[in-house]
Amino acid sequence: MSDLISNNQNLVQTIEHHKKLYLLPSVMLRWITGDEIQHNWITKQVLNKGWAANRLIAQTEGTNVAAPESLNDRDRVIAMIDIWSLDPFKKLDEINSLKNLWTQHKQKTQIYDWFTGADETQKLVLAWDLTSKKHPSLTDTNLPFKNHQELLIFFDNTRLHEAEKTLLIDSIKKRWSQNQYRENMIGKKQYNFILSEKTIARLDKLADTFDLRRVEVLDILLKMEETKGATYPKG
Repeated sequence: MSDLISNNQNLVQTIEHHKKLYLLPSVMLRWITGDEIQHNWITKQVLNKGWAANRLIAQTEGTNVAAPESLNDRDRVIAMIDIWSLDPFKKLDEINSLKNLWTQHKQKTQIYDWFTGADETQKLVLAWDLTSKKHPSLTDTNLPFKNHQELLIFFDNTRLHEAEKTLLIDSIKKRWSQNQYRENMIGKKQYNFILSEKTIARLDKLADTFDLRRVEVLDILLKMEETKGATYPKG
């Protein structure tokens, strides 16, 4: 390919002409990283804006030009932008607008940070189950997400509004808390005690000091007394 280009002066001039006409300086595209989630989002935005269509095909002087399938995700996104036949100044405005939208989008995805951590797998299973029940049309043609990245891509591709996404995530968190509470209550029974206001105040003070719940404070105190082997008068 390089030999063909170098041996054809007209082709070299054509390439240089199009390079000046359509390509942006690479520094303007540094914000596009190797993040698959970002690539998925950018592609969706580009297609929605009508910049390109039919698998990232752009129009260049009346000819359909497609970003090669062999390119990796980032290079393919860059190629899609490169072949977009638009005045460089207008293209730069659009790219900067896209960059700002991406920054805003990342801030919105912070609600999904809750899924990361030691319980990620169990949380993702619960999220898929609840989403399937509440919005079956979203999961019928998709495979369950197996990691945090797939979760983000799934919600990026859904037709839910941001408010609907937030409501769904909140319901997942609530169900998780309920399940955790039920698990913690296994082997335990509920008792009702009447305590004086002074005792309740002391209990609340200890709970606030050690960032515990009342029942946890009582449990610790009882274990401490049991360890000491203290005895109390009857009556």
